[in-house]
Parts: sequence; C-alpha cells; structure tokens
Amino acid sequence: MLPLLWICSVLVVATYLTGPLIDPDLWWHLTVGRWILHHSEIPSVELWNRFALGKPWVAYSWSNEVLFAAVDGFYGIHGLLVLKLCLLVGLGFSLAYCFSVLAKDRYFGVLLAALTLAGCSAHATLRPQTITWIYLSWLILACHRIETKGIRPRYLVQVALLLMLWANTHITTAIALGVVGGWTISGMQISRAVKVVSVGFLGTLLTPYLGWEWIIFLSKTGHPLEYQAIAEFQPATILFYPTGFLSIVATFLGFFEFQRPGFLSKEKLLVAFILVLASLAIVKFMPIAVIVIAALVAEQWGSSTDRIADYGNIAEGIERLKRLIFRLPKEGLAFVLLCMVVVNVVKLWRGPVDITFLPKQAVDFMLEKKLPHPFANDFGHGGYLMYRMAEPDGTLQFPVAIDGRTNVTPHDIMAKFLHAFRGLVDWHDYLDVTAPKTILWKLESPLSALLIESPEWCEVFRDGDVEVGHIVFVERKEYERNFSELPSPDCPTPQA
Repeated sequence: MLPLLWICSVLVVATYLTGPLIDPDLWWHLTVGRWILHHSEIPSVELWNRFALGKPWVAYSWSNEVLFAAVDGFYGIHGLLVLKLCLLVGLGFSLAYCFSVLAKDRYFGVLLAALTLAGCSAHATLRPQTITWIYLSWLILACHRIETKGIRPRYLVQVALLLMLWANTHITTAIALGVVGGWTISGMQISRAVKVVSVGFLGTLLTPYLGWEWIIFLSKTGHPLEYQAIAEFQPATILFYPTGFLSIVATFLGFFEFQRPGFLSKEKLLVAFILVLASLAIVKFMPIAVIVIAALVAEQWGSSTDRIADYGNIAEGIERLKRLIFRLPKEGLAFVLLCMVVVNVVKLWRGPVDITFLPKQAVDFMLEKKLPHPFANDFGHGGYLMYRMAEPDGTLQFPVAIDGRTNVTPHDIMAKFLHAFRGLVDWHDYLDVTAPKTILWKLESPLSALLIESPEWCEVFRDGDVEVGHIVFVERKEYERNFSELPSPDCPTPQA
C-alpha cells in the first residue's frame, strides 16, 4: 500500500500543476510537425516566416514536433492535453525516483519532487524544453552512479543515449554537458570527467543535422539578453511564483552545507551557483536550477547516517511529519488522493485550452470574414496564426510576419516589432516593413491605442478587456472598399 501512496502523491501534484494548454509556441511546433509528417523529411530551410523564407533553418525539436502533430492529428486538442498531462506525470515520477535514490529515502525524495515540480510549474507547458527536464533528472542519477561506482559501460551508454535524446529535443545540450562535467569532475577527477563529457558530446552529434545544432546554439547565445521583452527571457523577481521554490531548495542546500561543510564538492556547488545566477537573470533557466539544487539536497540527505544529529531541527521536523503521515490510514489517504487526481483531471478536461491569452476568437473572425492579407501580428501570436492558416501538409500560402522563433526572425525585424509593441516613436517602422492590410495585436500594447487613434486603421474586432485581450484592425482604404459592412467604432459605415 505504501508504494501506491507515493504514486498517488506524485499524481496529485502533477495533475494539479498541469493546467490547460497555454504555451504560444506549441502552435508553430504543431505546424512544423505537420510538415515533417506529410513530407517525410526534416526541413533544412525556413518555410513559414516571410522575412526568412529560404534561409537555412535547423528544426532541432523535430522529434517532439512529430509527436505533437501526430497526437493532434489523431486526437485533437484533448489528445494534446492528455500528452501534456502524461509529460508532467512522467516528470514527477522521474524526479521522485531519482531523488529517492539519491536521498536513500523514498519519503524525502517524493517531498523534494513535489517542491521541484512546483518550481518548474510556470514553464511546465507542452513544449520540448519540458521533456529535457526528465532527461536532466536521469542524467544526474547516471552521473551519481558514475561518481560512486566508477565508470561502467552501461552508465556511459545511459549518458550518451540521454544526451542524444536531448539534442533531438532542444538546443540546450551545453547546459546538460555542464551539469555532467560538474558532477563527474567532483573531487578533481578530471580524467573521469573528460571521458564522460566526451561520450556525452558524441551523443549530441547523433542528430539529423549531425551536430549542427551546436553552431546554432553558439550563434544565438545572446538572444535571452537581447530580447528581455519576451516573458521567458525576463529576470526573475520575488513575485515570480517559482522563485519561492527556488529559494526553499536553495535554503535547504545552504543549511545542509553549513551543517556539514565540505561534503559537496566545489565543482557541484559552482554548477549550482552558476545556474542560480542564470535563472535569476533569465527565468527560462529556473526549472533546471531547481532540479540541480534539489538533487544536491537529496545527495546530502542520503549521505548522512544520523540525520537528526547532522541536520538538527530541520531533520527532526521532517521525520516528525513523516511519522504523522504514516499514522494516517494508508488506504483512506490513498483513496482521498485518487479522488483529488480525478477532480484535477475532470477540471482540465472541461477546459483544455486557456483562450484568455490565445487569440482564438480573433483569428476565427479574421478567417470567417476573409480579412485581407498580408497580416501583421505580434511575436506571441505568430505561431497560432501559422497553425490556423496552415494547410493539412503544414505549408502556408501566406507566411507570417513574425512568430515565436527568435532564431528565425531577422534581428532588424525583431527590433522594429519590439519598438512597435512598446509604442515608441518609431512604431510605424514595423508596419512599413510588413505592409499589412490586417493587424492582429494584443489589446494591452500601447500600439493598440495608437492604431485606434490613427486615421489609417479601422478596428473591426475586440475581445477580452484592456489588460488581457485581442484587437483586429483593417486598413481604412481596404475597409471602405470591401469591408464596410463590418461594424467599426473608428470608421462609421457610410449611410446609404
């Protein structure tokens, strides 16, 4: 019964934190996946962004895009929701198992996994980077075994396989190799670290592009700092939900290290310190930092033979909580947890997509009324436009002006967009270069207010409210010529 209780505990946390589909990048991943499935090949040039058509492009997340598109094609939106739920549950079980092994304590491992899942929740969406967190947890476990049992062929195979999967999922394999190096060099075992990192690096070359992803990664390392207007590239604040959980696990790490100084190697602590700084500067890296720090906490806990003597009141409090939980009827507690899982899943099933931030109604209107091309849109909504306008084979008759891929959009176009989105004095430059007939925009952007006041544009659709909503404009000349039947507060319909 006890294993069932741990399973139910992980399921409750994972299903509670899953949430509806909300990530704006999901939609362009689906479009690329459609194209790959239909053409039975991986694209080597850009096909969807009008300012980068024909330029070399590396679809480094191709494996996930194929999976996402296949699920969408067979099972639709609810299938994608189930896939996201499975992804979060898989992450929860991976963290719980790996931390339990490191801590030599299933109870403490599950507790750490719950904290870590909460720390990952803000970015735990249906996208490739979430899958890499699962790989990271197993990589840390493999490196721990190499550190404690020595280099063995099966551990090297695990490292190579995990990094191969990572390289075919996301472009951040450099971070994975950094963690591998920090773990295996522990105790100045330079020779061991070189061997393991070399094997891992060879694994990253086993992709359809034969490692060309490294060139892309090195050429785009400055993007998070250049584009901090994008939510996932912004610095963390104490008001950012996962920052609290990073603080909790970091406090555990600091306290354990203070109580038993020198147990963790300087190399591991250096890796953790670098990741904390990176996550505070760029919130996208916070889940990786939380996972690594939690793994170090688990290692410290597992190394102690007398935890109350080593860690004092904190260890005593954790043990008391454990005894309190174990006094409860396990069958009854498992039943309650399963009921909570069912409630969480039913709630998700009834609202699979969060349309608060998704311009579904606006795009429905644009396609139903056949508003004129070309379209201009903001960065976050380009992927959804790709998805809605794409043919079944993933091709676009009208490529989008900008989408969620910072490694595709030319730097000058991105700069013009950011200025327009913020309503700076040169806001019209973005419209000049995109030459739109129709504009889909976020209502809260200052540009929306400028366009409402502009005599050149007619508002034809609006949803949401002034803080979170979407607005559609049609060029005045086009409106008066072909769309005057649409109500517009800016362009009154001519009287007959």
